[in-house]
Amino acid sequence: MRFSSTAAFLLLNRKSRELHEINKLLQKKSPHPLHQPAFEASSRPYEFQKDRHRLSTKMLHNSSVDVRQSEQLQGLNLKPEHINSLRQVISACFSETNGHHESTNGSSHSAMLDNSTLSLGEIVSRAQNHIISNDKIRDVRFVSAEEFASIISQECPKMKLATASLLAANSLRLLMKAFGPSKGIGRKALISTVEMIGGQTESNKLSTIAIVAALSIYESGDAFIDDHRSLSRASVSGILPNGRFINPKVSRDSLKNRAEKVEEGGNKSVEENDLGQRAICALLEIAAYSNQHQIDVHIVTSLVRSFRSRSEALEDVCATVVRQALHIPKSDDDRTNQTPRPKIDKKVATAAFGLAAEIGPWKAMSCIPLINMCVDMELWQAAERMCSSAIQRGSSEVEDAVIVLMDHAFDQHMYRRADHLATEFYDYGGESRFAEARFLHACETISKVVLKRQFPIIERQVERVDKAIDRVQTKTESLDYYSIHEECEDLREAKVKLREFALTRLREANVHETAHRLALLWDMEYWYDYDDAEKYVQARREKYIQWDDAFPVKSGMGVIDVPEVLSTHNELLCSFKDLESTMNSKTPVIGFDVEWGDDSKGAALLQLSTAKMSILIDIPALGKYEDGCKALELTVGRIFGSPTVKLLGFSCKEDLSRLRGSPSIRKTHWFSHNTNAVVDIKPLISIDNPKLRSLGLSRSSEHYIGKPLDKSEQCSMWGQRPLSESQRTYAALDAWACVAIYDKLSFRGFTSSSSTSTKRKIYESGL
Repeated sequence: MRFSSTAAFLLLNRKSRELHEINKLLQKKSPHPLHQPAFEASSRPYEFQKDRHRLSTKMLHNSSVDVRQSEQLQGLNLKPEHINSLRQVISACFSETNGHHESTNGSSHSAMLDNSTLSLGEIVSRAQNHIISNDKIRDVRFVSAEEFASIISQECPKMKLATASLLAANSLRLLMKAFGPSKGIGRKALISTVEMIGGQTESNKLSTIAIVAALSIYESGDAFIDDHRSLSRASVSGILPNGRFINPKVSRDSLKNRAEKVEEGGNKSVEENDLGQRAICALLEIAAYSNQHQIDVHIVTSLVRSFRSRSEALEDVCATVVRQALHIPKSDDDRTNQTPRPKIDKKVATAAFGLAAEIGPWKAMSCIPLINMCVDMELWQAAERMCSSAIQRGSSEVEDAVIVLMDHAFDQHMYRRADHLATEFYDYGGESRFAEARFLHACETISKVVLKRQFPIIERQVERVDKAIDRVQTKTESLDYYSIHEECEDLREAKVKLREFALTRLREANVHETAHRLALLWDMEYWYDYDDAEKYVQARREKYIQWDDAFPVKSGMGVIDVPEVLSTHNELLCSFKDLESTMNSKTPVIGFDVEWGDDSKGAALLQLSTAKMSILIDIPALGKYEDGCKALELTVGRIFGSPTVKLLGFSCKEDLSRLRGSPSIRKTHWFSHNTNAVVDIKPLISIDNPKLRSLGLSRSSEHYIGKPLDKSEQCSMWGQRPLSESQRTYAALDAWACVAIYDKLSFRGFTSSSSTSTKRKIYESGL
């Protein structure tokens, strides 16, 4: 018998025992529907085994009917705890609304519940018909009209809707499993199945909430949890494709206006929907406090996006859910706990980030720890959404959040992303590093296009930087607030520096004709004969630290040559032994730095230096074969975990991350997880001289050593081989400078034996 809406309506009003009485009969848990093979008649979630007694069309009001109902619930995998949770969500939708209690308009609520139940019953029928219409699928039998009605024939309308929503959710999962969740015939079948609940009436909204809530429930111990969630999310994408209950998505340009409204006290959005808000809050409370099952936060986020729900209660419970998912401590006492944080599943974290960005619980928690975690997991778009959410919700941490995100991009030498962030959030903290990001992005681009001989792009990059600097200069006369490249005293000098950088790259590539043309265009001099080029080199030698300054010629020792790149295991073992022999026995320290290219996640070059010797290690070349990995483990891996040697770096968090992420032929990586030997000298410099805390290594070198480092090779193509002498000199001096600066510091209290709380205080005071 096919499902009929009329027949169902007549049967819905039949009475039976309360559902909790049926639950007593459900002692044995039924298996998850996705545990079973697809399209087997004996194991379908919406079918009954052939030897099972079918219900009579005339329902008897006695105990035998209840037993059969319990058998049906078992066969359909309708778990009592799921039904109770859904009833809780549905009840939340009808809690006090606009000052009226549910009893005031109970009849209208009851009619709405019945209409929603009928709509979900129609979804079950349509899903059945779509699968039956597929000629390749045979011997499939769904719930008949009588069977569906008998299962949802509770006296409580909310319990009926809860049961019907679970049946409809299971129907959609089976539909997606039968046709596949991708685009095509399966997608069309899904859209046509759920189209009747796509209207703007309260009944349709309630139907949508109920079925989406049912799709969000899953068991944490399910062995097929990924399949279950993927089918549920695919189903939700058909129900909530783009957020049908709201206006078109707000553009980024209107974020400022939204933030101003929030500051004026307009916390309640005009797009807010009370029905959806109450349901979402109930779902998140289940996610936060229920131990029986879990809620798919990704699906809840889709519901939030559709109903644009905002409230302080929702923000509080959202903050609780996000903290639990990401293991973020709530209080300072929890932060001082030395218990290591459990490993966070990236899929769970992504869903939590999405929920936080959509709701914006920034009054209940800080967005900065979430941004840091996004960057650690390389979820840059999620981090950017956090900043957008902070702007939209009028958070007091907006500028701090934007600056933290930009700092991460700069630390990882991701200048294109830094440029994008500074432009995107210019009015919310991006202005402070806008010119610097544009400058470094241009340097990086010019280095690439010179190699590709795409010279016209150079002029466009210079023009972009000029416009960026002019934009900042016209806004204020004081330029001390703005950051720019280390070599530049201020923004005005940056224009000249970028042009000099472009001409230098063209000179190195022997493209003198283009360089001369650009020099004339920019009203600059260009030397490409021997005498003039020598004058140019001499001028830079006088301004910046040179190789001879770091490693001067001593009597009886001769000249120390710029080191070559070590790319074989024998070279590494011999040179590393010589490097260790040059350490000071009383205070053994080694400076280190890492260079990488934008085409690889790992390190391209590792530089190690003492006061007397430097070596350059080709990490990619050595990681390609077994002996190379073994040599790296015996040298680099050992020294970074040494309890007696200090490895000195400058803002070296990303350096360590690159070393850990370097490709290795071994299953067990050669780099030590123990990096207790590492000492970051940037916080020490900040404590020794607070005026230097925002400056880079070059300007710090100028203060302590007397000359800055020449950073013209900073944006070089470090993944290419061979490296030029200029590149090798730059790389070696970066590591050497860490040792030279550390030798002149008056404060050296940050050691590997310092407690975690001590390190935290130093970082907070210095960064």
